[in-house]
Parts: sequence; structure tokens; C-alpha cells
Amino acid sequence: MAAALAFTLAGFDGDADIHVMMNMYWGPLDFDVPAVAGRQWFIAVNTAEPSPSDIAEAGAEAPVTGVSCRVEARSVVALVGR
Repeated sequence: MAAALAFTLAGFDGDADIHVMMNMYWGPLDFDVPAVAGRQWFIAVNTAEPSPSDIAEAGAEAPVTGVSCRVEARSVVALVGR
């Protein structure tokens, strides 16, 4: 049985891309972040953070540095690429 899933929804006509990583495993997992030419990824949602820090204000999302993103146990991270 799989305990992790990641997928990307491509934006059209200049809209932002969305990349979602779901970790249902009992330990943290590192997910590869897709490389998209001309775009940078930002953390929009991280359900491992306490409220209200779990959802970033639009335009104030923290950038993803590196080629992977840590997703804590039993949590979801959504990235926005622009």
C-alpha cells in the first residue's frame, strides 16, 4: 500500500502551477520538487504547521530552496509556482 502521493496541476495562460505532496506515512518524507523553467516554487499550505501558519497569505509564501521539500508525517504541503 502506498503512503505518499504527489501531483502537479499546470496553470494556463500565465496562471500559477500547483504542486501537492501528501504524506500519509508515520515519518517525514522528502519529495522531489519538479523543475519548471522560468518558475519558482513557494509554500502555500503546510498542514504540519499550527494554525494560522498552516496557510500562507497570498504573496507572502516562503520560497522552496533546493530540489526537494520535506513533508512531515501525516501532512500535506501545497506549493505554488510562479
